[in-house]
Amino acid sequence: MDKIGNISKEKSNLGTLAADGLIYGLVGGIAMFISLALFALFTSITPGSPIEIFSVEGVASPWQGLLGHLSISATYGALFGALIWPIKSYLVSREIFIWLAGLLFAVILLLVAQFVVFPTTSSPVEAFPTWQWAFAHGVYGLILGGLFARKLS
Repeated sequence: MDKIGNISKEKSNLGTLAADGLIYGLVGGIAMFISLALFALFTSITPGSPIEIFSVEGVASPWQGLLGHLSISATYGALFGALIWPIKSYLVSREIFIWLAGLLFAVILLLVAQFVVFPTTSSPVEAFPTWQWAFAHGVYGLILGGLFARKLS
């Protein structure tokens, strides 16, 4: 019976981390959007333009783009929570490792987007400077990792 209790406890822990990742991914996605909107304020584009690119093709709606972006952010947050579940005991020993894991995760997302998704989909994201997307992904990753670091420590 003790083994069954340990297994259910571990499964519950995985589910909790994934559910927390959904929320933390949303928070990170909002921060990512805010950083892109701030960049837009200092250039010739409108603050809603960076998020409109996530809209359905042919419809330039900032609200639709924002909801699409937040759903992606939440999904990736849940994935991050599930991925750190097996290594959380190693990461907890030093809080900085969780922050760095979040940043590394965001860099991987950026690289996959830049070199796999965007070229194959002719995404309008390519019109924006890469350094802005890199900075925004860094914000996402640091917030995601920071929230997990706070929870796990």
